[in-house]
Amino acid sequence: MSNRPLGVRAHDLAVDSIEALISRLRKYQLSAIQLAPTKSFPKEVNDINAFSLEQASYYGACLREAKIEVTVLGCYVNLSSYDTAVRQDAIETFCHYIDLASSLNAKFVGTETGSVLTGYTQENYSEEAYELMIASLQTIARYGERQGVSVALEAGINHPLHDVATIERVLVDCQSDNLVVLFDLVNLLTEVNSHQQQELLEASFASFGHKIKVIHLKDCQFIEGEKVTFPLGQGVVDYPLLMSYIRKMKEQPQLLLDEIPEGDLAMSIRFLQSWL
Repeated sequence: MSNRPLGVRAHDLAVDSIEALISRLRKYQLSAIQLAPTKSFPKEVNDINAFSLEQASYYGACLREAKIEVTVLGCYVNLSSYDTAVRQDAIETFCHYIDLASSLNAKFVGTETGSVLTGYTQENYSEEAYELMIASLQTIARYGERQGVSVALEAGINHPLHDVATIERVLVDCQSDNLVVLFDLVNLLTEVNSHQQQELLEASFASFGHKIKVIHLKDCQFIEGEKVTFPLGQGVVDYPLLMSYIRKMKEQPQLLLDEIPEGDLAMSIRFLQSWL
């Protein structure tokens, strides 16, 4: 069994306070988290813009004392909306989270790229969607550079940032050392390419493997055309293959269990440890 530190998306744990979160992390021997304050502690942070410096400092002090790393401070906002006001609000909120990152000792502030409309649409694959997204990403990446904070970017199959080629294009167009990749294989899978994981992983790690600093680990099955999340090892993800790519990385990324109900967490941890 490996002693490699593992982490989890904090709001997958059924807790409602920082103290309860720390206790639950100790139970599962997890030492890192992705923290989205509004989702983990909705009674204390009831709006994404309401997360204050005082709250961030308190959470940060508790987590540091418990030796829990905030790998990703989650600030999932819509950076690609056709609505200028929505995009501007998203940028301002994200920059606010960048300002709070040091109080939490967070390594990265993370986001997906949203949608040009409410809900997901084929228009997310258009050049216009890309241009809206890249303008927002360049703004937050430059702000992160000034503040000394890195932005972790997560792709999703229905988002403007939706495949290997688009991730590579964004990294080239942004040209920022402070923009890194939060890699989530399941987010990139379709029912078709789930049978081509070797090609997908080879393209990803060859193109931007040096930029992958965090990896989400989950599993899925395709049921009647719908992607359904499953515990690790019970879906279509080729974990022996994925872990072989991870082991070959020069700089090892933080591994975070993602979208796993707490009832399935222990078995998923055991499965993952068998491959570490």
